[in-house]
Amino acid sequence: MQYLERMRDRNGYQVALFPLPGFSISQTDYGTFSHHGGEEYWATDYLAIGSNGQRLYRQPCYAPVDIKCVFINQAEAMAVWESVERVHLANGMIDYLTITCYHDNDIEDGIYPYRVGQVIRQGYIFFKTGTGGTATGDHLHMETGYGRYLTQQSSARYTPEYKFHITDYTTPKRLHNYDALFINDTSPIDSPEHYIWVEFTDPILHEYTSKKFPWVLYSRKLREKRNS
Repeated sequence: MQYLERMRDRNGYQVALFPLPGFSISQTDYGTFSHHGGEEYWATDYLAIGSNGQRLYRQPCYAPVDIKCVFINQAEAMAVWESVERVHLANGMIDYLTITCYHDNDIEDGIYPYRVGQVIRQGYIFFKTGTGGTATGDHLHMETGYGRYLTQQSSARYTPEYKFHITDYTTPKRLHNYDALFINDTSPIDSPEHYIWVEFTDPILHEYTSKKFPWVLYSRKLREKRNS
């Protein structure tokens, strides 16, 4: 998605959009380096890619829908955000979206400009890629789930309120990123075959102020060529 982009379906639900304009995947949801083969949670590591194919660092991430911050951990440089209302997910579900993000240096440095309870509107900056916490390079570690936490007060492991990862035993249930987020106006430069990204094709509202960047147009041409 692009900065300030907004989208709703014909029933008025916000459409959940991928928070970066362009990306490459450095570790998949079944990665064994630090994602433990996807046994407990499904996480993907994204490198931000710019309009000329260049690597970007400390790249802003845009709120996929209207979201509220429910958890921040400084040591891990991570934050958990949930949709304010039920939204339209990429697999067709209408439910709350929960998104867990790691490695924003601002959190580790104690200068993250957001607080628990704060609401960020769709298309506005809510996170940045980085090297905070445990990271070998600048990237976004992202997990997604459907549903939301019942309380913000607890984060004990193996309980429904555990907030460091989205699992099958947490209140929001884990969901692959490609099943949660549409990639309208996002270019997946390098993505494994099992990541079946989709675009939302029938919005009643679709607004943003940025122009379409070259990598978006190039990506669309590649998809059209593959589908022809």
